[in-house]
Amino acid sequence: MIIYGGIVKKNLYISVGIWLFGTVLLFGVLLSFIYYRTDYNIKNFMLYESKYLDFKYTNDYISLSNKINSSDEFGLIFCPGAFIKEEAYLPVLSELSKQGMKVYLLKYGHNFDMFNIGNINKILSSSDIKNYILVGHSFGGSKILNYLKQNGSNLIKCVVLLSSYGTNSQDFSDSNIKFLSIVGSEDKIINFKKYENYKNNLPSTTKYVYIEGGNHSYFGNYGLQFGDSVGSISKERQQFIVINEILKLVEEI
Repeated sequence: MIIYGGIVKKNLYISVGIWLFGTVLLFGVLLSFIYYRTDYNIKNFMLYESKYLDFKYTNDYISLSNKINSSDEFGLIFCPGAFIKEEAYLPVLSELSKQGMKVYLLKYGHNFDMFNIGNINKILSSSDIKNYILVGHSFGGSKILNYLKQNGSNLIKCVVLLSSYGTNSQDFSDSNIKFLSIVGSEDKIINFKKYENYKNNLPSTTKYVYIEGGNHSYFGNYGLQFGDSVGSISKERQQFIVINEILKLVEEI
């Protein structure tokens, strides 16, 4: 009986192990389908842009700085959307970096929890930049609002929300930080009802930009997100609007 019980116990362990392995494998397969990658050739992009910009890869972020016109006046920290490859945002961020600001693109962690939001503190404390802009796309915007609520810093002067909003507990209605909120009219991912309701939690001075024909996916270069609409304007046009609105915001600081 003891031997028989031992065999049953061993078989149980094997069965559980197989089940766990299968579950992890299935999760990995599903993740590969929902993890959005870049829709452009990164190698060619880097080869061209490296004429003007310095790219630095760390475990926590990718930084971009202008080789000729670099300034410590403004810095930008970008938080990507959920399950979107970080490099999908490089085309937009490279144009901003060419204007002289240092850009930090936060990277995913290894636990599928987006990125370690605490890395923002590392960036703020490791440079001489005087003013920072926090930018977040989709869930990335919610993450930076969460960071601001729990931490905050006098160095952060502006927040840009790209197709994003926070929760009721994230109230910034009395904040002195400048807020810019941009959304596309053809966005089929964002919950517009919650987006409208959250406006009460932002300062009355918040600027809202409504891109006619814009969608959720064109804030980055990762193809069309599942469930989103194609939009009636080009990706280039939508990103041009975003870049210009951010630059206008910088001029107001």
